[in-house]
Amino acid sequence: MRPALGPVGPNAWTVRSSRLAVLDYPFEMLRICPTDVVSAPVERVWTLLSSDYTSWVDARLVSREPDGPTAPGQRIHLTTSELGLTFHVHFTVERVDPARHTFGVLVQLPFGLTMRDTIVCTPLGPDRTRVQFG
Repeated sequence: MRPALGPVGPNAWTVRSSRLAVLDYPFEMLRICPTDVVSAPVERVWTLLSSDYTSWVDARLVSREPDGPTAPGQRIHLTTSELGLTFHVHFTVERVDPARHTFGVLVQLPFGLTMRDTIVCTPLGPDRTRVQFG
C-alpha cells in the first residue's frame, strides 16, 4: 500500500519508499508568467529585449555565439554574483519570430535547474507594449 502525498488523480505524488517520493503520472510544473506594460513602442521594446540582454537580466555578458541579433541556435553565457559567489547562466535561443515579437530560450541555471521560456511583446497602442516572460 502506498500512501498518497498529494491529491488523488493525474497529478498525484506517491511514496515508493520511506526515502524517495516519485511521480506516478505525468504532471505540469508550476507556471509563472511575469507580465508588465511598458510605455514604449513594441519595436523599441523588441529591439532592447532581443539584442541587449544585460539591460534586462541581472548578469554580466561573458559571450554570445554567434555575435549579432538574436537567432535560433545562438548561445549566450552570462554570470551573476551573489554573496561573494559567481554563478553561470546559459541561454540557448530556440526560436525567434520578429513579426510576432516573440522568442523562445532554453535557460540553464545553477544547481542543474533548466527552464524553457518564451518572451512575447504585444503592442497595446503606439506607445505601450505588454511584455510577458514565461
